Amino acid sequence: RDVFIFAGQSNGDGRGLASELTGPLAEFAAPQSDVWIYFSNLRFQNPTTDPLYRNWVELGPGFSVPTVRTTELPSDAFGPELAAATVLNEEFENVAIIKVAQGGTALGRVGVEWHPPIPNPDNVGELYTELITVVEEALQALTDQGDTYTLHGLYWHQGESDTNRTSSYPGLLDNFVQSFRRDLGKPNLRFIIGELAPERTQDIPVFPQIQYQASRDIRNASFVSSVNTRTTDGTHFDTASCITMGLRVGEAFVKNRRVLDFNENGFGIAELAAQDEFVDDFGTSELNQRGDFVAQTGIEIITTESSGNYLGGNAIGIPDSTNTSVLSGFLEGALPLSGARSMQASFFAHESDSTLLLAGWNQDSNSNDAFESNETGLGIGLGNDGLFRLRLGGNEVTSSITYQSGDWYQLQATWSEPDAAGQSQANLFVTNLTTGTLLNGGQSVASITGLISPATWQGIGLLVEQGLIDDIGVEGPGYAGWVENRFPTLTSGPAGDDDQDGIQNAFEYAYGLDPFTPSWEGGPSTIFSEDEFTLSIPELARTEDVLVEVQTSEDLTSWQATEPTSIDESQNFTFPLLANPRLFFTMSVEICEE
Repeated sequence: RDVFIFAGQSNGDGRGLASELTGPLAEFAAPQSDVWIYFSNLRFQNPTTDPLYRNWVELGPGFSVPTVRTTELPSDAFGPELAAATVLNEEFENVAIIKVAQGGTALGRVGVEWHPPIPNPDNVGELYTELITVVEEALQALTDQGDTYTLHGLYWHQGESDTNRTSSYPGLLDNFVQSFRRDLGKPNLRFIIGELAPERTQDIPVFPQIQYQASRDIRNASFVSSVNTRTTDGTHFDTASCITMGLRVGEAFVKNRRVLDFNENGFGIAELAAQDEFVDDFGTSELNQRGDFVAQTGIEIITTESSGNYLGGNAIGIPDSTNTSVLSGFLEGALPLSGARSMQASFFAHESDSTLLLAGWNQDSNSNDAFESNETGLGIGLGNDGLFRLRLGGNEVTSSITYQSGDWYQLQATWSEPDAAGQSQANLFVTNLTTGTLLNGGQSVASITGLISPATWQGIGLLVEQGLIDDIGVEGPGYAGWVENRFPTLTSGPAGDDDQDGIQNAFEYAYGLDPFTPSWEGGPSTIFSEDEFTLSIPELARTEDVLVEVQTSEDLTSWQATEPTSIDESQNFTFPLLANPRLFFTMSVEICEE
């Protein structure tokens, strides 16, 4: 089981109404049979007789206690867990949620409610004790029935009752996290902080900043923004916003995916809102302080209007020349970069002078909390000279091929293992997504050599003057990274043949083919002359970890093999016909795992 904890006060418990899950929100009304929940709220009046209380049961709306009159589950209310589960269920096979919440409760009231035992265990509150007890009880119940589990983290939505404690809240929250991690024996457990509703903090603007700063000061913590949400009473999220926050929480829990797609619900929730005026709020959506994003001028999510896969989708940047500001920012730790072997993204060129840069971001050298081009580890993008660009630190090279206005392009930078001097070569490959063509015949359009160290990168950096960026991703080393990032449903292994074209997946990997699309274009070919036969093997798409071996035989019994080699340029194997009246050959690839 993949276990996620939800805790806090009323917005953590949730005040969304199941009766309002209609229209675009109707998909959240149904029970989620493949997701479990273990629920506790000390205000529930029938804790010993209700089978849905403090038991592992099927998730659906109704695990919330909005008033003391709640005597039976499910109630008509729900919290962020409902929508979060739909996101988590796409990433994990057996999602299980532990929820401990109670409205109107504080962190800073000494000796009661959520007050942590650090620094004084005599001052611990009953809700903190309940949280530890319920989590341990729920995990033990999984173990008792023969399950194993991974505990992924805690989502904490609380603070409405502590807005008068702006000076002490950071220390209280830090003590809470330390206590929780210590008492569960999970010293680095993920901790996600949910922002209070904008209407609740409009007169206390410092409090969201306190929450956000805490997410950066606490180790392995992050922040979920409540931007563009609404309340029913100035404090509690309405039904649509409760769904919005849940989706964002789900995205925050799985943020370390290798592809960042701005169509994801964690960034644009317009399609889920029931009211037209609510939808209008999401034409653009500021990313600052969302998912650990830091933007000096504020980076926007844009609803695109281009063709193909991007119709009605979302991307990030400036879509046209009406806005001349430069957007810069970074997603700190957003993608697992340390094992990266390539980086890619989709770019939209509005004009021939579009300027876009996506980069593995190095240290914030001038401490201005913004990504700048000279802080690039490795970067790809479009230049205002109409050319594709590949950047390494302070050095940049450009292609001789120009981009076309109004087209979407996929840019991918791949880099080799470092040599003895620590130097790697990076190559830039470009596909025109609008026309479906590989530029430069699929060969590199630019290359650069230098020290490439993804393990030291802080996250993904963005600079945009004009144009859009979408589908940002990194790919880990080897066959496993290729499958994880590009073909996660490929299950048959290197020796399999998922598209039934007679070519094993290992060959598809070696030659950069799609294992779900039958094709052998660009593969080995045969050439006959009057007295010779030549087997011509083209350059591999993967030269850093693939070896090719050719074997020949005259009788299909005794085989002679060539020395396994990495083919970084086309290679011919020639055999005299007269000396070999009958000849069979095989070609195999070996994937060298690290």
